[in-house]
Amino acid sequence: MRGRTGDDAASEVQAALLSAPSGWVLFVVHGVGTGRVRQQVRALLKGHPRVAKTEEAEASNGGCTLVYVR
Repeated sequence: MRGRTGDDAASEVQAALLSAPSGWVLFVVHGVGTGRVRQQVRALLKGHPRVAKTEEAEASNGGCTLVYVR
């Protein structure tokens, strides 16, 4: 999602969630920057019916969120 706007990133994550099989883990690379993309992606994930849980990856990964798909 690096280099995308928050809205574009959220749309792409939404599409990935809808097409991902149950049990998959999505590795969303949003970067660190201003945090705007991360905030919009995390807002989309919060309460999403396909999201079992999320985790922030190690900081050394450059700003990533792991998304466990139901």
